[in-house]
Amino acid sequence: MKKTLLLPTLCLLCLSGIAQSSIISVNFNRSNQLFTTEVAGVEPAANWNHVLSNSQTGTTVLNNLVDNSGSATSTSITTFNAFWYDKENLSSTDGRMFSHYTNTSADTAGTINISGLSSNFTNNGYKVIVYLGGTDSMGENTAAEFGASINSDTQWIRYLRPGSGQVAYDSFSSTTFSSEQDAETSGTNSQYITFEGLTSSDFDLNILPDPDSSSSWARAGV
Repeated sequence: MKKTLLLPTLCLLCLSGIAQSSIISVNFNRSNQLFTTEVAGVEPAANWNHVLSNSQTGTTVLNNLVDNSGSATSTSITTFNAFWYDKENLSSTDGRMFSHYTNTSADTAGTINISGLSSNFTNNGYKVIVYLGGTDSMGENTAAEFGASINSDTQWIRYLRPGSGQVAYDSFSSTTFSSEQDAETSGTNSQYITFEGLTSSDFDLNILPDPDSSSSWARAGV
């Protein structure tokens, strides 16, 4: 059985361990929370943790994250503050998960730290799912490349912001690339990145904006 850590709202981090089917899900938002019984994500889970903030500076810390059963864990998260919201899509729990986020600047990466993972995760390994997307200022139907890295593993996706009237998150898909250039030349659009085989109790997750533009739409939402 496996364990998953999820961090969403335009970027979801899913931490999934192998010994037990435990999932820790974290949603970055300003106000749009999921109820404890509501299920969302590629690996569907309830009992989402919510990092709530209106701040644009500094960091926010949330301790004793709960897992998908609602049990408190020893895990903590520290995230950079640049909280905002996207066009609302409240027709599904996945859409609500994506509607608020914290985002990088156009030319600076953002770092999220996870610490205190227990042996339930680290003894048998776990995976991390990171959901990424663009912000309102990208413009509709505009493609951009967003990346994430843990240790020496860096992966990129091509993200296409939906146009007016389109439902953004009916289904998830993921095709990742080892370079931003490969993602840029692809015609395949994605919303998340998966890191597998992790065993450390602490790690930094780096969120990478589109390196080809200093425009505001280059910001990566997580």
